Amino acid sequence: MLSTNNNSKILNKKQLIKNVLWNSFGLVIPLLVAVIAIPILIEGMGLPRFGILTLAWMIVGYFSLFDLGLGRAVTQLIASKLGEEKYKEISPLFWTALTLMLFLGIMGGCFLFMISPWFVYDILNIPVELQEETLLAFYLLSLSIPIVVVSTGIIGVLEAYQYFGLINIVRTPLGILNFLGPLFILPYSNSISSIVAVLVLGRSLSVLMYFWICSVKIKDIHFPIKIEKKLLRPLLSFGGWMTVSNVIAPLMFYLDRVVIANLMSIIDVAYYSIPQDMVSKLSAIPTALLGVLFPAFSTALVCDRIKVTEYFQKSVLFLLLVLFPLIFFLALFSKEIFTLWLGMEYDASKSSEVMIILLAGAFINAFARLPYTLIQSDGRPDITAKLHLVELFPYVIALWVCVTYFGIVGAAIAWSVRIIIDMLLLHYVIYYRKMIALGLILKVLSIIFIAALIIFSVLFLSITVNKIIFYLLMVFFLVLLIFHFIFTNEDKQKCVSFFSYIN
Repeated sequence: MLSTNNNSKILNKKQLIKNVLWNSFGLVIPLLVAVIAIPILIEGMGLPRFGILTLAWMIVGYFSLFDLGLGRAVTQLIASKLGEEKYKEISPLFWTALTLMLFLGIMGGCFLFMISPWFVYDILNIPVELQEETLLAFYLLSLSIPIVVVSTGIIGVLEAYQYFGLINIVRTPLGILNFLGPLFILPYSNSISSIVAVLVLGRSLSVLMYFWICSVKIKDIHFPIKIEKKLLRPLLSFGGWMTVSNVIAPLMFYLDRVVIANLMSIIDVAYYSIPQDMVSKLSAIPTALLGVLFPAFSTALVCDRIKVTEYFQKSVLFLLLVLFPLIFFLALFSKEIFTLWLGMEYDASKSSEVMIILLAGAFINAFARLPYTLIQSDGRPDITAKLHLVELFPYVIALWVCVTYFGIVGAAIAWSVRIIIDMLLLHYVIYYRKMIALGLILKVLSIIFIAALIIFSVLFLSITVNKIIFYLLMVFFLVLLIFHFIFTNEDKQKCVSFFSYIN
C-alpha cells in the first residue's frame, strides 16, 4: 500500500496546480523565444537550410525515444517505492535503469550514424550543394542520442520526487537554446552542421545539470553503482508497450515532413513545417497538465476513483477554456500572423490553410491525450500501443494519397482525420473500462466537435465578415455551452456568486 502522506502529496490540488504552472513555464517560454527567432533564422539561413534544421529537431525528438519507455517506467516504479517507503531499493533501481538507458542510447546513436548517408542522399530531397553539411549535421546528431536518452531517465526520477520546479529550471534554458543557439552562430556561419553542434553541446550540459540535481537533492541515490538483473523485468514490462507508442506516435507526427520532402521539395517542407511547428508548440498546454496528472491518476485509480472523474472533468474544462480562444484566434488571423511575422515576401496563403487544418486537429488531439494518459496511468500502455499499431498502416496510405493529390494541405487533412479517429477510440476505451461515465464522455465529445468545427469553418469564412465580431460571438457561444454541459453544480454556483459579488 502507498503511504497516506505520499497519497496526500500527489493528490493535493495546490501541489498539482503548482506543478502545472512550473511545467507551463518550462514549455511556454521557449515557444515565445521561437516566435521571435524563427523569422530571423529563415532570413539568415534561407528556406532550404531552415527546412533541414526542422528535420534535425525532428530527429532529436524521435531518437530520444530509444529509451524504450523506461523514463516513464522509472517515474512509476520509483514513485511506488517512495509510497511503500522502500527507500533502499531506489538506488539500485536508478542505476539499473540508467545503465540500460545508456546502452540503448548508444545503440540508437550508432543506428542513426549508419543510416545517415542513405537518409541524406536517397530519402530526403536535399539540394546537392547542401548534402555534405547535412550529412555532417546528422553525424553530430547521432552523438547526442545517448545523452538525450539518459536525460529522460534522470528527469523521470526527479518527477517521481515531485521536483518539477528544478526540472524546468534546466529545461527552460535548453528550450531557449534550441532557437537562440543558431542565432548566435549565424553571424559567423549559416552552416547547418555548425548550428547542430551548438544544439548537441546544449544537450550535453543539460544532462550534467540534471545529474547534479539528482546527486544533491535525492539522498536515496548514492554510490557505489549497483545493478540488479531482477529489476530489468519490471522496467521492461511497463516500458515495452510504451516503446511501441513512443516509436509510432512521433513517427506518425513527423512522417508527413518526410513524405512531402520525398514527393515535393525541401521548400515545401519549410512551408509545411513552419505552421506545424507553430501548432505543435501549443501542445505545451496539455503537456504541462498531463505530465502532472500521470502520477495523480495512477494514485487515484488505486485509492480514490471519485478523484479520477473530478480530475478528468476539471482537465476538460481547463483545456476548453484555455485552448479554444487561443486556437480559434490563431486560425482566424493565421494569414495576417504569417504576413506580420515572416514578412510580405513570404507566401502566407500556402501556410495559412495548412495551419487552420492543423489547429483544428491539434485542438482535438489535446483531448485525445487526456484518456491516453488515463489509460497508461491504469497500467495499460499495451492498449494505447495497439491502437497506434492499428492506425499506422491506414495513415501511411492516406498520407501518401493526400500529399500526392492535395500537396501540403493534404498532409494536414490526413493528420487531422487520424487524430479524430484516435480520440474517439481512446474515449471508448475509458468508457469500456468503466473509468469515466458514458454521460460525461458524450457531453465532452459534443463540445469538442462543435469547437473544432468552429475552428475549421475559418477556411470558408467570407472576406466580408468582421473577424473580431465573429471571434467574440463564437467564443461567447462556446463558453455558454461549456457552462451548461461541463461545469459542475459547484462550478456554476461559484460563477454566480462571483458575478453577484462584482455587481
